[in-house]
Amino acid sequence: MAETEQCKDLLKHFSAFVDGEASESLCADIERHLAACPECQIILDTLRRTISLYHDLETPTVPDSLRRKLLARFALPDNPDRTD
Repeated sequence: MAETEQCKDLLKHFSAFVDGEASESLCADIERHLAACPECQIILDTLRRTISLYHDLETPTVPDSLRRKLLARFALPDNPDRTD
């Protein structure tokens, strides 16, 4: 398998790898690949940093008046219990 094909094949599993959800054999494949592929090392490092930054963010608060305007603009129901 060409290096770029292997990169593409493994990249789709990086999230599961970082989250600890990948199988042992997949983790071994990724770790072996990372040992020889600096480009994928950079991508994985960037993914880890992005996740870390996301977790460090405070949940923004949106003023009620702006929230209502946005909901109206996008024709979304006003559901204060909605978390997504």
